Amino acid sequence: MRQLASSLNLLADDIASDIATLTTDFRFGLGTAMDKRAVRNVNTTGNQDATEGLFDGLMQIMVCGDRIGWRKKARRMIIYATDINFHQAGDGRVAGILQPNDGLCHLDSQGKYTMAEIQDYPSVGQILQKARENNINVIFVIGGANNKLVRSLYYDELAALLPGGFNNASELTTDASNILDIVGNSYRRLRETVNLKIGKVPSRELDVEIYTNCRTGQELEKTQTCTGLTLEKWTNFTLDIISNITRCPDQRVSNFTLFPEGLEELVEIEIEHVCDCDCQLEPEVEPDSEKCSYNGTYECGICNCNPGWIGDQCECDDRGTAEEACGTPNGICNNAGNCTCRKCECFDGYSGDKCECNDMNCRNYNKLLCGGPDRGRCNCGKCVCNANYTGEACECLIYNDIVSKNNLPLGRMLTDVFLTNCKTRINHLIVYGRFRFFPDYEETVCSGNGDCVCGRCQCRSGFRGEVCDKCTSCPGICQNNKDCAECVAFGSGIYNPTECTQLCTNVRTAPILERENDSDSSQEVVVKDTKRCPAGSPDPLTIGLSISGAIFLLGLLLLLIWKLLTMLYDNMEYSRFESEIQNPVWERSKNPIYEGCVTTVENPMREEHSGCPRAMEPYNGHLYCFHLRTASLGHAKTNFAVSYKIAKDFPLDLYFLNDPSPTMKTLQSSLKSLAKDIESGIKNLTDDYRFGLGTSMDKAVRPFSRTSAEFLDDPCFNTTDSVCEKVYSFRHRLNLTDDIEAFEKAIDDVQVTANYDKPVGMFDGLIQTMVCGEHIGWREKSRRMLVYATDMAFHHGGDGWDYPSVGQIIQKAKENNINIIFVIGGNSSLLVRNLYYDTLATLMPGHTLQASALSIDARNILDIVSDNYKNTE
Repeated sequence: MRQLASSLNLLADDIASDIATLTTDFRFGLGTAMDKRAVRNVNTTGNQDATEGLFDGLMQIMVCGDRIGWRKKARRMIIYATDINFHQAGDGRVAGILQPNDGLCHLDSQGKYTMAEIQDYPSVGQILQKARENNINVIFVIGGANNKLVRSLYYDELAALLPGGFNNASELTTDASNILDIVGNSYRRLRETVNLKIGKVPSRELDVEIYTNCRTGQELEKTQTCTGLTLEKWTNFTLDIISNITRCPDQRVSNFTLFPEGLEELVEIEIEHVCDCDCQLEPEVEPDSEKCSYNGTYECGICNCNPGWIGDQCECDDRGTAEEACGTPNGICNNAGNCTCRKCECFDGYSGDKCECNDMNCRNYNKLLCGGPDRGRCNCGKCVCNANYTGEACECLIYNDIVSKNNLPLGRMLTDVFLTNCKTRINHLIVYGRFRFFPDYEETVCSGNGDCVCGRCQCRSGFRGEVCDKCTSCPGICQNNKDCAECVAFGSGIYNPTECTQLCTNVRTAPILERENDSDSSQEVVVKDTKRCPAGSPDPLTIGLSISGAIFLLGLLLLLIWKLLTMLYDNMEYSRFESEIQNPVWERSKNPIYEGCVTTVENPMREEHSGCPRAMEPYNGHLYCFHLRTASLGHAKTNFAVSYKIAKDFPLDLYFLNDPSPTMKTLQSSLKSLAKDIESGIKNLTDDYRFGLGTSMDKAVRPFSRTSAEFLDDPCFNTTDSVCEKVYSFRHRLNLTDDIEAFEKAIDDVQVTANYDKPVGMFDGLIQTMVCGEHIGWREKSRRMLVYATDMAFHHGGDGWDYPSVGQIIQKAKENNINIIFVIGGNSSLLVRNLYYDTLATLMPGHTLQASALSIDARNILDIVSDNYKNTE
């Protein structure tokens, strides 16, 4: 920045002349700021790291008004010139400076800052606060080869937050010759711009909105800033004051101030709330009015209901609780309606005083509820059938006489069916004029042996068939014709040939038996002409021996299976025992009843330290003590060995803490698509693993997030992202689990959100993830890894409201044995890693030398996790 000092020296008179064209009353001041001298080998002309500590100087300039010489009635400007980004609160802890900046003046008689090596840097919030308190306009002038990147990453957004209305920092040319234009144009902008501010508004009572057209002659717009003003061109502002109160406040008078930003001029406005209107006073008011159902006061055209009554006309009784009026054991209105005016209003498909009837829970017929509206309707879980239908689902048609008995031709004989499916007949109905005769009338239902239910016969016991016309317990045709079958087919039996010819006319022989013919008119019996008798009864002794042998063989087989299973189980238990012996987690101890062959003699004069073991054993959290003789006895040194071995299948808890900003959407997609690949990669290292997920953005307060109504509801307002979740600091989404599908679903549920400034507030989420072990699910005996994925720098202690410090993050990581893997993506990944995360990674547990770079498609996340796991072994 030497070129700037040279240019200032050469252009000082030109700057004064340019300012003189705008005002004749001006003063100049000068100061320089470099960095703290808390680290060795730092001289007075340069610092060791790339970032500078100008915030210390900026704070002292703003708060040391008497030393600097700020005038009360003056426009105050600071030209902040540099070519690199700034240190801020929390950075001093790296050098062991832990005391926060107090925001007070600490200049000595020579103008030097005396607390540089004692107090930390100021935070961004403190700089904003002091700039507003002291009405100081800060103009950032950035030079150097990387000035565009430095301005966009650090100073542009900071300039927009400071008083003065500058939306970005100014670029300093290589020879710094444009400093004259920067100073002159900045002053002109401040002089010609007014930004009207409102202070100390009681937000719960009032909303104040400012409107102006900036003397353009157009309609008033909602804005508090006007530009291009001169001595001749001034503007008017209109204030809309809206009351938010619904009842008269205890304190009817409130105040707020109105002032132009950057100046100390202000106007104090006093507001008095008028609580009563003429229509609220007698005789216009009507107590217990008929218009209000006698349950309220009619005033100003509306009903003011008495306690316990609600509604436009106070018609709704709201006394008592919903449980008292509409409560049931299953909930309010059986969880099937809303309790309104102490009555249940049921949802569609439910009915009853308390919605206890489910009118959609009846049986279906032909895929229709109660067979459809033509057959019946569902009422409180049961079908109410229409006429001519019956059954639980109205599936049965009630048959009536089908035979018409009117207007029949004379002498016509009709044969018809009464109950068609049950096959009960009305035979030979003969009609003669108005007389009806039934010479051959039969009216039987199911042959008199059953009942017709829903068009089908249900037979009584002992009968079968479609119309119950067959008797199962009656003697069969073959049994009744046994004697005829013997005489016809084989010439034997009780009948002689003459009797056989006369009595057995319905029996014949055939080489192949056909189906029995059982008609109403005749019965015919067919006998196979070849006689073959069944074998005799089996030998009981053979049957008994066969069954006994089978039982014996079955028992022997079961015994062999049991023996085989017990051998397999014993082998598995022995293998598990051997593997557990090899696990260094478990303590090895000697058999207490075993005595070795070597006798050890202890010196009785040596004092035994209580609690110290005499034999060296594998270390597992026990206390081991060593007794050293004094150097004069020649035994001042004792050696011992410590062995470390990597345990097979040691448990791994892997938690992903992701930045849900729109620029990190690629990581969410890759994590979901690679979840099973990550699981497979981890399986190659250990079979005992769990995954967890959380997301962290920033605090929902200014200057970290936009707080206007449209941005609070949608932080991505006016961006290409259509769905954007409300901004939040940290959200734990999935406990550590081995369910990979639950991990994929949790990733899929993440929606993008956004903050206002560039750095993210993920330190809030990081410290909660480390200290909330029970909520996260960290196991005691596990390797704990946390993947911290973002593409931006971090807020930390001192930035405001307040974030954890770097020291706290390091402390909690070590206390809870958590290895943090910083994964940095984005186009500026190299710069962000070099400036912020590489050094921080070296201070964390796990021996990670630097942060990891996330590829553009984020598909190298699997390699990053696997490589870091192997490095921690």
